[in-house]
This record gives sequence, C-alpha cells and structure tokens, in this order.
Amino acid sequence: MASAVYSSLRFVKMSVLKGDFVYRAPPIVVNSARGSRIYSDTREYVDLQASSGASILGYDNSILSSIDLTGTMLSKPQTCESETRLRVADILRTKFQAALGKEGRIGFELGGAQGIELALKVAIAARPKFHLVTIEGAYHGRSLFTSHLSSSRRYVLGMDPQFRHQRLPNPVLMAEGGTVDKVASLEQCIQHVKQIFRDERFGFMDPHGSVPIFVFETVQNVAGMLDIPASYLQAIEECVREAGGVTIADEIFTGMYRLGGFCAHVSKGLKPDIVVMSKGLTNGLVPLSIIWVGDDSGLSETFRPGTHSCTYINNELALLTLEAVLRRLASIPEIENLAVGARLHSSIAQHVPEVAALDAFATGNVLRLNFPTSETAKRFSELITEHAEIGVLHATTGLAKSSVIFHPAYVIGEEDIAASALVCAEAMKKLERFRSLQAA
Repeated sequence: MASAVYSSLRFVKMSVLKGDFVYRAPPIVVNSARGSRIYSDTREYVDLQASSGASILGYDNSILSSIDLTGTMLSKPQTCESETRLRVADILRTKFQAALGKEGRIGFELGGAQGIELALKVAIAARPKFHLVTIEGAYHGRSLFTSHLSSSRRYVLGMDPQFRHQRLPNPVLMAEGGTVDKVASLEQCIQHVKQIFRDERFGFMDPHGSVPIFVFETVQNVAGMLDIPASYLQAIEECVREAGGVTIADEIFTGMYRLGGFCAHVSKGLKPDIVVMSKGLTNGLVPLSIIWVGDDSGLSETFRPGTHSCTYINNELALLTLEAVLRRLASIPEIENLAVGARLHSSIAQHVPEVAALDAFATGNVLRLNFPTSETAKRFSELITEHAEIGVLHATTGLAKSSVIFHPAYVIGEEDIAASALVCAEAMKKLERFRSLQAA
C-alpha cells in the first residue's frame, strides 16, 4: 500500500482504541464509496466483503434520502410504542410467515450478539433449568457472554460464565482432519449425537430436568464457510425436541437472502423455535437486530413485559431504514436466485481454469476458496488487495487461515464481477504453487 494512505493516521492511532478488526493490519482509510466501489485518497477497490456482510445493497445513500423524517419523533421513551415499530414488526412477521409457513412475533435489539442474547433470554424464561448446546466451529458474537459460545478461545475474555455449555462434533471439521471421509464423518456424528442425547453415561443429558438450548448456524461463516449437512442438523433438532429443549437459528450472516432464501435454514428442512437476524437489515447504515419467535413454541407467553429493555430498540431512524431496505429487496427480481457466488467463480475460471482444483463453496451470494496452505491463501489475499490498478476487498478469518471468502453486495454489477475476477486470476497466476494444484 502507498505510504500516503497512512500518513494521516498518527492522530487516529493515538485516539482510537485498537481492540477491533480494523487494526489487525495497517487500516485502509477510505473516504467515499459508491455501489460496490470504495475509494481512499490514493486507491480504488471493488468491495467483495460488503461491509462485513451488512451492505447487501451496496453503498447507497439514497436509502437514507428516501426516508421522510419530517415531523418524525426520532427517539421515544422506552415505555411508549410507535406506529413505525408496530408497522415494521407486522411487515417482518408477514415475511417470516411466507418463508417459514407459520406465525411468530418480532423482538428488536441492536447488534448480532445482542440478538443472540435476547433469543437466549426468551428461551431461558421458558426453560429456566437449561444447558447450552452449540456445534464445534461455532461463532455467535463477541459480547462478554456470547463469546463463550464460540469455539475458539481467542474470543473469550473476562468472566467465567456459570452455565453448562456443550459442543457437538462437527462432521465437516472431522472430515478435514483426513482420518475419515465426508460420508463416514457425517454418519459417525449423527450416531454420536443420538447416543449422547439418549445415554446418561455421556454426561450430556440431565435426568433432573435440565433441557438443551441449541444455537446453530446452517453455514459457519467465521469457521470458513463450513456448510453443515442438513441431515446432521435435522438429527440434532429431533433430539432437542425429544428432550423438551429449544432451537435457535443464528441467521445473522446467512439470513436476508445471503445464501439464497430469506432464511437459510429453510432449505435444510429445519424448524427452529427462534430465528436471529442482524447483518443486512439496515444495509449497514444503523445498528439493528431482530428475533422471530414462533407462536407454536409457546415461548412468547413466558417472556413477560419488563423482562427485557434497551434504550435504542424503539429508534425511529433504524426502523425506517429497515423498512426502506425491505422495500428495495422486494423490488429486486429473482432475489433468491441471484447466485453472485457462482457467477464470480465462473468468471474467475474463464481466466484460470485451474481454479476448479480448489475446494470451493459457491452458494447464493457467497464464494469461498480454500487454498492448499495458509501461506498461499495469505499471499493471494495480499495480491488481490494490493493489485496495481484496483484492489479487491474480501473476507479472511483467523479460524480458517487457508480460506479466502467473498460475499459482495447482491446488486453488484457484471462489470465489477469481471474486474474482480481478472484481479483474482492474475493473483493466482503469480502463486508458484497454484499451477501445481492439479498435479498434486
């Protein structure tokens, strides 16, 4: 990167707390954006990360300008309801009903981690004697509480939570270990789950009444876009139901059409009691998360007034922005079949057919490429970011160091896809080990 990009950072570095992702490396200081392009003082980038998955409609200020705030009371006392919140909740309820085929109610919070915590509050109010269950490789937020649900110890800081938390095996990770193939790992994991749920000797089930609260992602984003098999999730869901437990679908990243449908879990035949969404709700413009609680679960009845409170969940600007985003999404033809991930993959392959040798996940509006080593992935990441003409921004994760992930805005144009594919192809050609992939 040109040193001029960082020349103005002296004051920022002194003033900004550096505990977040921005400071994993010298940051790219950007000052403007349009569509899927981001601009710094000296560089131009195609953004295939979509503001960490939030800017699903690209960088579009017209979303805010379309909102009429004339005479609007932007902030309200927590004890007062607003017509906007009631209207937006009804719109969301209708969308969930269409996607899931059943009625439910909507709760509001600020960010993804807070949405997970709100969902857990709803579940625990009905099942006060509980133990939490997740899948190895999980990531459900970075708050002081939700960080303990994630698999990696790197996210855990501070308190030692006083609750039982058990992680179920991950068949994808097991197959990555190389001792068994994907078919065998899936079968072993299904049988293991059924056994531990039904055999007290494993210490999983509590004969004194504690029930499981299962939190899951259909595709584990932070773990490297791991696609958890539908049959495995269905087996766990069945066992949780038999035990009188609660299932919570974490759709923070995968929801809002990221993997095709409005809710990703629908394509896997799952029927969770609670669904959590956040990224994409407001196109990254203002913080907001929601939870949907199915009426058939009965959980709404035990979540009584006063159980939860948040100063900003009745924020008129956030609610109106969500409503505007939903209108925009409704205007996109074939929103569930955009297949941006596959289009990008195909465009790269036109320049470098050897890309087919890489393990890839191209579903909905996501493309993940797995490289042979973490060093190769790191070098590829550097090459596409620092490309001489135009950089390509993308996602990488400390938990899957061999993966490079693209999840651009849904409205990305073919010109930006083509430009990004060309940059990726040029980078692949420069990787000495890439040309030997097919022979390896």
